[in-house]
Amino acid sequence: MLQPRPRFPLPFYYGWIIVAISVLILTLAWSVRVTFTAFYPAMTEELGWSSGNGTLGYSFSWLLQIVFSPVSGYLFDKFGLRITISMGALAMVVGLGLLSTVDSLWAYILYFGVIIGLGESLLLLPMAAVLPRWFVRRQGLAQGIAATGYAIGPIVFLPLMNYLIESIGWRQSFLVFALIVGSLIPIALLLCRGYPEEVGQYPDGAAFPAEATQGQSVFGQEMEHPGPTLRQALSSMSFWALTTSFFFGVVSYNILLVHQLPRATVVGLDKSLSVSLFGMAGFFTFLGVIAGGSLSDRIARKWVFGAGSVFAILGLALFASLQGPEETWKVVIYAIATGLGFGFRLPLLTVIPADIFRGRSFGKILGSLQVGGALGGFVGPYLAGSLFDILESYAVAFALAATAVGISGLLVWIAATAGSSRARTTPSAAIAAAMLK
Repeated sequence: MLQPRPRFPLPFYYGWIIVAISVLILTLAWSVRVTFTAFYPAMTEELGWSSGNGTLGYSFSWLLQIVFSPVSGYLFDKFGLRITISMGALAMVVGLGLLSTVDSLWAYILYFGVIIGLGESLLLLPMAAVLPRWFVRRQGLAQGIAATGYAIGPIVFLPLMNYLIESIGWRQSFLVFALIVGSLIPIALLLCRGYPEEVGQYPDGAAFPAEATQGQSVFGQEMEHPGPTLRQALSSMSFWALTTSFFFGVVSYNILLVHQLPRATVVGLDKSLSVSLFGMAGFFTFLGVIAGGSLSDRIARKWVFGAGSVFAILGLALFASLQGPEETWKVVIYAIATGLGFGFRLPLLTVIPADIFRGRSFGKILGSLQVGGALGGFVGPYLAGSLFDILESYAVAFALAATAVGISGLLVWIAATAGSSRARTTPSAAIAAAMLK
């Protein structure tokens, strides 16, 4: 068995550097999605597209995750973190740059749906898959801190991009965004490391091999058990429950991301006020991912995920009933409830699968699980936009979003319960039984 052999022993645990890089990568990659709600009205107005057609590029970027997520998982397992992240950042830069020139629907679908969709997959999935290599006992906390990147995007980049769009136009704003995302390439090449053993350390910063949790990697080799293969995962109830849960959860979340600003402005709320309130939702998402991730290390993860689902349902249902500017208080509660609710859920979308399927093939398994989310990301925005074209109202769409959250929460409960039984029979997943039950 290979042992860590550092050239220069570090005085701190490098896993926290990986967490910090994860925050930055998730912030920039996810901001391309969360700011689309600001680009979307400006693009459709200038190019004369319907609400449904205006979501197609964004929706295809999700649909193509059916291909891109498994490919990303394979590249991550095969070539490692630095190469995969660098390729993803480069694809995002190219896609954002090309979006500044878009003048047709097919070009928009190609640039956003294909190029940015590929880049985002190459960024998000590896950062989610690498943290279980670095953290076991504190995996929930680590994933929770990393998931603050999902919250920082709305807080920082939604108002920033809204300001830039109004100041210099949406085309130039895409170019600015491309320059910002390009900063990820040197960071990935210089700082990303795939395993703690690469810097002479063990998972969770353990001092000796005996302290490292059974089943964790040592220079890419599993210490005791390689974990389930992709084929074995595909034969489990937990895999299919999680895949279906991802579908419904992403349907809901993408209706929110793309259509919350149009929903607010259609009923007469001030756009700047709405952007500020949705940015506030990012702050509560920030609190939610930290609290949810940390709590999940102490109590059963499915309870934490369930609590987040209840918060999100309440917020979405209230937002669906919004009638006009006199009900701005509903938007405030919506921002708080959905921020906390989805915040609780976000880190566990990786932690629960890692508890069940930890091992050498986890990148491939996680990538395959994302197929459900890919379908949901395509269906959600386009469905909501098409319903608006027909009904001239977003109320039904947000009511459907609330229902989808509830279904996804129930499915995660089923997956976690089934996964707890499976974990007790697998040496590499022995720790998961206590976390999941």
